[in-house]
Amino acid sequence: MVSRQLRSRSKKRRSVRTPGGKAIIHYGKKKPKKHHCGRCKKELTGVPNAVPSKIRKMRKTERIPERPYAGVLCGECLENLMRYKTKYEIKFNYPGFSGMDFSRDLTIEKFLPGGWWQEISSVKKAGKEKLAVGKKEEVEEKVEKEPAEKEEEEALEEEEEAAEEKLKKPAKKKKAGETVSEE
Repeated sequence: MVSRQLRSRSKKRRSVRTPGGKAIIHYGKKKPKKHHCGRCKKELTGVPNAVPSKIRKMRKTERIPERPYAGVLCGECLENLMRYKTKYEIKFNYPGFSGMDFSRDLTIEKFLPGGWWQEISSVKKAGKEKLAVGKKEEVEEKVEKEPAEKEEEEALEEEEEAAEEKLKKPAKKKKAGETVSEE
């Protein structure tokens, strides 16, 4: 009878014919499955599939690639995760993008650390308060402006417009032997 340690289904069995003509069974270790992406279930590249005791003996650089979420997410899903996070930051931190289409994707969010959005939304609240204070100051400045200051500003604007018109006029070309006088 086979020894007790070999009577387990965790051993890989292979039937071999010996030179004497007998058919015997060789027992060996099973190789673990390859690692898969946590989101799309694609096989991960750069991650070895070996017995845990052998993986522990490897150097860290041999175990997983050096990038965020290595050994958990594939390259495509990591890129999607970074894009998702960036879209969230843009939508909620910049008022010009507040109407941007942003649908939540929970298959991506489950890989982000807990409360990742709180930091972003707290920045948003602080930014709104600063904007509100800034708008109040602008309104106060507009009210305080005197008529004399308005006239000075209008005169400056007119001078700038005149300078721009001079630049827009095409320069007269000189012909051989002629001189052009400025008007």
